[in-house]
Amino acid sequence: MNRSAHTNLATFTNHKQWILLQLFLWTMQLPFKLRVFLKMRVQSRRKKEHRATTQTADVIVVSQTEAKKRKIGHMAISKYALLKKEVSSLINSVKSEGTWLADEHIDHAQAMLAKQFKEIGGCQSVCVFEADGCQFVGTPDRNFIQIMNIAGNHWITVSNIGCDKDAVVIHDSLYGNIDASVKEKFVKQMAYMIAPTSKEMALEWADIQKQVGGSDCGLFTIAVATSLCCGVLPQECFWDQTRMRKHLCDCFDKGVMFEFPKTSQRMSSQREDSNCLPLQTAMFWEPVDGTM
Repeated sequence: MNRSAHTNLATFTNHKQWILLQLFLWTMQLPFKLRVFLKMRVQSRRKKEHRATTQTADVIVVSQTEAKKRKIGHMAISKYALLKKEVSSLINSVKSEGTWLADEHIDHAQAMLAKQFKEIGGCQSVCVFEADGCQFVGTPDRNFIQIMNIAGNHWITVSNIGCDKDAVVIHDSLYGNIDASVKEKFVKQMAYMIAPTSKEMALEWADIQKQVGGSDCGLFTIAVATSLCCGVLPQECFWDQTRMRKHLCDCFDKGVMFEFPKTSQRMSSQREDSNCLPLQTAMFWEPVDGTM
């Protein structure tokens, strides 16, 4: 082997050793570089969180206003149930078996009843009963019917037609009482609607037909309201639940509310001298500083 070959081999060997040395040094520095990288990521994340917190705070920090309280006494109805323009969409949604009726269905039916039976009061839009403070619940100026939602998942009909003074009858096709979680709110709503002249207010449950299943309470409330408007006691009715949906669709289509189809008539459990049930529940209306 000549001298030049020895020189090239030595150079190659030295270069290889240099590469290995650099690789070793880089490997030794890897934990440090990794720590630096992670530290930079943490700092970047903290900056983003701080920026987001600052931006959110700019939106959240606003002046706080207490909810308006309703004063005791009569208050004119501010929002009646209104007829819906897209009746075809209402009809299509009612046709689906097992579907619950929504606010728009109930309001449309109430608006139709109010238009047909002008001597009957109430028929406020169901949305006025949503506020916990009952700020928008109006006082009907005559005998009324009212469909309302309880606890966000159940429809009932209340009415003072044929009742004694300071009394209201509750028509519930599923339960025989008001859930404890919403009873206080419900009592306030009733007090604001009938404006009792004394501290005692009678809430009475009508003995009406019970629905089959848990999705047709809306249909029953409309059937009850229609019967009351037509001068028929719901306690004397036994409706054909299987035909209720089609009947309501026909009413919506024709623009007129008719009594719902019945399978038979029941003897009334009412007292002969009154259209109200015997007292079952008495609530007490205790005004405090002009508010409830």
